[in-house]
Amino acid sequence: MHIFDRIDPHDLERREWHLWVLVLATLAVFASAIVLLMYPTVFLDPLVVSGPTLRKAFFGFCALSTLLLAYLANRQVLLARARRTVLKDQEAILRAQKDVTANFLASLPDLPLFQARLRAEFKRALLGQQPFSLVLVSINAAANSLAANNELIAVIVGALKRKLRGDDFIYLLAARVFCILLPGVTGANASRLSDRMTEALNEARASGCLSFETKMLNYPEQANSLQEIEEVIHSFVAAGSTSPTAA
Repeated sequence: MHIFDRIDPHDLERREWHLWVLVLATLAVFASAIVLLMYPTVFLDPLVVSGPTLRKAFFGFCALSTLLLAYLANRQVLLARARRTVLKDQEAILRAQKDVTANFLASLPDLPLFQARLRAEFKRALLGQQPFSLVLVSINAAANSLAANNELIAVIVGALKRKLRGDDFIYLLAARVFCILLPGVTGANASRLSDRMTEALNEARASGCLSFETKMLNYPEQANSLQEIEEVIHSFVAAGSTSPTAA
């Protein structure tokens, strides 16, 4: 019997269907056996089968019935145990995914690091007469559980990171508000990169109900001073942090 105890978790439905077929077949055998054992007693006179032979048939039928019932009970217990194991494994996978999502979002540089990097990048661009661009992204996830929102946002951020170059950086400015720093990128090139990121956001939109807002800012085409850049970022972060979640 231990040979049949090896159940593939992906094969539970088929094994359960086989068990039901076996149960129905066993019930049919039991009904037929009862009819055959009772027929001589009810209809035949004198009895064709009598004495020790009839008693042996009766006790053999009882033993077979007991063994079959024990086997079916064992199969049901085994399937229930396998189903519980699968459910526990699925719960463990979900917990692991939530932990990975939380660690991924927590690993992103935060607002203070972004402010320090922005000042350094502005000085470098000012001295070297080089442009740089910022792409601001605000995500409004569906109004469901926080874990589902974080998992969805992590998928979106991962899609955005795949669109970046090696020297680009993404920062977490506030809850659901991100900024992508693009050193040495002009306004025209930043627009093309922004379009690619919008495509990534639209692709990730299929995995859940969400809305998003993007804003591109370039130095020196759209902003000429660090104060002006910081004011635009502050306004965008404030709007993104106070906006309600998408319905």
